[in-house]
Amino acid sequence: MSATSIAYQLTPRSAVSGTGVAGQETLLPALSRSKDLVTFFPSDLGAVWTEHDYEDTALDFLKAKDRVVDAAHKAGVPLTIAKSGHFAELSFRSP
Repeated sequence: MSATSIAYQLTPRSAVSGTGVAGQETLLPALSRSKDLVTFFPSDLGAVWTEHDYEDTALDFLKAKDRVVDAAHKAGVPLTIAKSGHFAELSFRSP
């Protein structure tokens, strides 16, 4: 691979949260048609969750992340999932 081809490769990364997560689905049609797309990093700066975790209604927002991944697979968009784990600021509350 030449330096020229590397310069034009597309690897979009998303770092949205909350209601913005579902909005990533609007990118998928364009990404699926891109000839320069290498991989898409959907926003998922969280941890690996268990089925038990998904039962907690406070974590319903996680389902939006799964819908984005499912839609990307259906659209033929190559994905890379990078989970960074929990941030201490979200896990521990100071007085």
